[in-house]
Amino acid sequence: MAYASQLGFDVEKDPPELLIIAEKYLNKDIPDYFSRAFHKDNLQIFYINILTNEIELSSEYEDLAKKEYKELKEKYNKDMKSKEMLTNNKAIVILRKKWPL
Repeated sequence: MAYASQLGFDVEKDPPELLIIAEKYLNKDIPDYFSRAFHKDNLQIFYINILTNEIELSSEYEDLAKKEYKELKEKYNKDMKSKEMLTNNKAIVILRKKWPL
C-alpha cells in the first residue's frame, strides 16, 4: 500500500484491480547491484546501488507503473460511467423510419 501511494495511487478509493499494478512492479527483479530498501519514517521505497553506495529514490519500473496505472484508471473510470448510464436508464431509443429503396 505504501508503494502504491508512492506511485500516486489513491489507495483508499482505487479498486483492487488497480492496486495490483503496484504489487506487480514491486515484485519485479532489480539489477543485482541494487538493493531495495524501505524508509519507515516517510513510508517510501528507495534503491541503494551496492557498487557506488548511491541512493536512488526511484527505479526504471516506476515510470512504467505510473503509466500503466494512469491508463487502467482511465479505462476503469470510462467503464464505470458506461455501466452507470446503463443502470440509470439514461439511454434513449430513437426509432428510425425505413426508407424506400
